[in-house]
Amino acid sequence: SAAETMGTATVICTDKTGTLTQNVMNVQNMWFDGKLMGVGALRAFQTLRSPSKLVLAQAIALNATAKIFTDGEGAVQKSGNKTEIALLGLLEEWEQDDNVSISADCKRLETDAYRAVVVEQRPFTSESKRMSSVVEYTYKGEEQGQPSRLRLYTKGAAEVIIAQCSRVLVGSREEALSSDRRGAILDAMHSDSRSLRLLAVAYRDVDPCPSGGVVPDDAGDANIEARMPSEDLTLLAVVGIADPLRPEVPEAIQKAHRAGISVRMFTGDNPVTAASIAVECGIMDPLDASNPRAVVEGRQFMRNISSNARDGNATVACDRVVVDKDKFLEHWRDLKVLARCSPSDKFTVVEALKKYTDEIVAVTGDGTNDAPALRMAHVGFAMNDGTQVAKDAADIILVDNNFASTINAALWGRNVYSSITKFLQFQLTVNIVALITAAGGAVASAESPLTTVQMLWVNLIMDSLASLALATGSPDLALLNQKPYGKEHNFVDPSGPLPKHILGQVVYQLAVLAWLLGPAPEMLGIPYHIPGNGPSIHHTLVFNTFVMMQLFNQLNARLINDSDGILDNIQGETLFQWVLCSEFLLQFVIVQYGEMFFNTTGLPVDLWLVSLGFGAASLGLRGLIVFSTTRL
Repeated sequence: SAAETMGTATVICTDKTGTLTQNVMNVQNMWFDGKLMGVGALRAFQTLRSPSKLVLAQAIALNATAKIFTDGEGAVQKSGNKTEIALLGLLEEWEQDDNVSISADCKRLETDAYRAVVVEQRPFTSESKRMSSVVEYTYKGEEQGQPSRLRLYTKGAAEVIIAQCSRVLVGSREEALSSDRRGAILDAMHSDSRSLRLLAVAYRDVDPCPSGGVVPDDAGDANIEARMPSEDLTLLAVVGIADPLRPEVPEAIQKAHRAGISVRMFTGDNPVTAASIAVECGIMDPLDASNPRAVVEGRQFMRNISSNARDGNATVACDRVVVDKDKFLEHWRDLKVLARCSPSDKFTVVEALKKYTDEIVAVTGDGTNDAPALRMAHVGFAMNDGTQVAKDAADIILVDNNFASTINAALWGRNVYSSITKFLQFQLTVNIVALITAAGGAVASAESPLTTVQMLWVNLIMDSLASLALATGSPDLALLNQKPYGKEHNFVDPSGPLPKHILGQVVYQLAVLAWLLGPAPEMLGIPYHIPGNGPSIHHTLVFNTFVMMQLFNQLNARLINDSDGILDNIQGETLFQWVLCSEFLLQFVIVQYGEMFFNTTGLPVDLWLVSLGFGAASLGLRGLIVFSTTRL
């Protein structure tokens, strides 16, 4: 049912990391020790000899939850956050060169001179945009009872961390960090590559409690700043981390746009990085970058669409944000990327889309906090690498964690509607012709040209066999070249191409059957059917021609538009071929050998050719209808 709903999707709100990108992080460049290290920053850092390198290495090693270790078989294993793994990759040679021992859980570091232990840690959150750890240093050989020496290490969004730094460590000295220098550092990093994810690493020495240690967690919110200060930090480095796009993503996004599906990116990255990636993968045109409403930070977007008063246009409340309908529609129209987006921002947008628009919304997510948005969306896609909470909230799990799979889901969803339409096109034609032939023939000649058992066989073709043939085919990529099916989709749209094809085939088949029931016997040299005398060549020819026209019309029914490719992709429709061949063979047996049960008599070859000729002519008729209605 979720795939079927995806066939009507008009908007996909996708995250970036692991969905649009490969989630294979590596350090691409770095501003460190007063200068920019461009491409090859990893090697440049590992060969660098500087006092500040030791501080940065400790900041990376002790303020992390990821692990890089060697298992019992000697294989290197990597576990945890991919961004942290990329940073830990900088430390490989440092540990060897400086005789450093780091605990497997990154909670303790020991050298020949000191021991460092993590005494408090705050994980990264979408609200704080940072992760922080307080480390207690004990220098070997010092007297017992000395106060603890504490240092805070923090890393997070570059623009957030840098704004809270008043100094920068260059070599062994701390230098003042002015606002101009902050801007110059960020500009230097962006000029090297605008698509990199920028992380800043900083530190600050923290005064210990009089009794030693840090302020306890239960000391109250007023003491959070004392435990984890967020001002007057010293900048260590700004690291640019590359996460390359999945190679199939740009093509998938082009398919989505051709299919009438708008793709919007919701990411925690800063606006510059997010915009660059959006342009690279095709979500946003480079010209859109000049539109201030195209790339907006989550908090700013919430301010743009919020209303201070609850009125007729402001009824959606979430996370203390009351959405104004008019403002939302105005700003949503231009939005391409929601940067620095929190899970609550994503939920608010999805809820407003369902409330105020006719959009069918699909959402991708992998975190526990994404669960509300996944559940709120019409179709929620969870990543296979995501949390169990996200998987439980989603409708579909992408086992390859790939955005392109959402387009495949839309294609298969549209195939459901397409298959139903194909079947209806075929069945309506058969029903109308069979009804008029059976009823009209009975009125005209006191005996229906189609017997009850023959009608049961025709009904079997119409229902079971035709549904197998027409409703089980693989989706045609051409389905992605049309607009999404609407909520109130008419399978036989009066303004679409189906009515003319149904009507054209009905008129043709009725004309053929009328000719066969009327002047055909004289022209073909066969006797007329005599009511009450049992099977006749005349009525058998009528029955056989009627069935042949339906079998050939199954080929027509594979197309629900004005395409000329009647046999396109049929080589891949194995089941369709088997069903069609089986229907023909069964019809042959029924006509030639079914006298007792089906009231038929064997037909000579020339009359079989007549039946086949009228059946095949229905294919040419479809081409004539297409040509006359679209090209003349």
